[in-house]
Amino acid sequence: MDSISQQLPSIFNVAAYFLENNLVPGRSEKIAFYYQDETYTYSQVNRFVRCTARLLSELGLERENRLAILLPDTPEFIFAFWATIWLGAVPVPINTACTLDDIQYILNDSRAKVLLTTQAWQEKLTPIQSEFLDHILLTDGETSFLSLITQQNEQFPCAETSRDEPAFWLYTSGSTGRPKGAIHLHQNMVICAENYAKATLGLHSNDITYSVAKMPFAYGLGNTLYMPMAVGAAAILSDANNAFDIITDIQRYQPTILFGIPSIYANILAVHDIAPLDTSSLRLCVSAAEQLPKTIWNKWRETYNQDICEGIGTTEFLHIFLSNRLGECKPGSSG
Repeated sequence: MDSISQQLPSIFNVAAYFLENNLVPGRSEKIAFYYQDETYTYSQVNRFVRCTARLLSELGLERENRLAILLPDTPEFIFAFWATIWLGAVPVPINTACTLDDIQYILNDSRAKVLLTTQAWQEKLTPIQSEFLDHILLTDGETSFLSLITQQNEQFPCAETSRDEPAFWLYTSGSTGRPKGAIHLHQNMVICAENYAKATLGLHSNDITYSVAKMPFAYGLGNTLYMPMAVGAAAILSDANNAFDIITDIQRYQPTILFGIPSIYANILAVHDIAPLDTSSLRLCVSAAEQLPKTIWNKWRETYNQDICEGIGTTEFLHIFLSNRLGECKPGSSG
């Protein structure tokens, strides 16, 4: 039997794959993303991505050029990420928790030609020490990114990239030195979605995912962006980073899958007496990024009658590559 990679056509653009597969009848008007008080359907996301691609092309972003994205999890992040790949160029998400020095380093190391960020980040980074940067696009201010893309024509064909061509870069956290860029190919997201989201977690079109890890992390990118899109599910975009805000989000949006990390599970348990989590919508809890202590796993099971499906992944492997199976989760084990 051919591998997932071999089943893909040699001419393959992963942005077109995830976007156009969700334009079929019964799915195109389905909600793809929840963001604050707004929702975006798959057809709207497709339209915004194509308009963004045209804007970036007019700015001179060419095939294999890099576009850096320094944003929290927002719709603009999604539009720019997919639009850059649609063009055959390469998005480079940057974690907003990085130091200013590391951000300057990534902008130089990636040789990003365009930066998408906010006015606040632009002010913090001024002067930007990169000879390669030609344009800075801002999501706020008088001429916002959204106002620019809504002026564009959406009729813009995707680049005829190959399945083993670089699609995007993700930088490591730099725990052993400077952040290092991991290059991921057009086929990689499909492989992770098939092997983990579908075959391991059983993700389906009625799911709504909520990820504590943000999209510049490999774990968060899969949880929020391409894995829900692989099955026509929905995802919640949130910048919450403490237990109280996460509990509020879960109560508000009623996700079916919680992609957490050990410290958040511990913090939610710690505030249970004053802010109990309503888990009635959740069918699955997942943990990664670091080892989940047995005590937390057992306490979560005792408190909420839910197993936590733990796995392990890396930036270089893109997502979780070793995992427990649903119904067979073993505390203290990554699979």
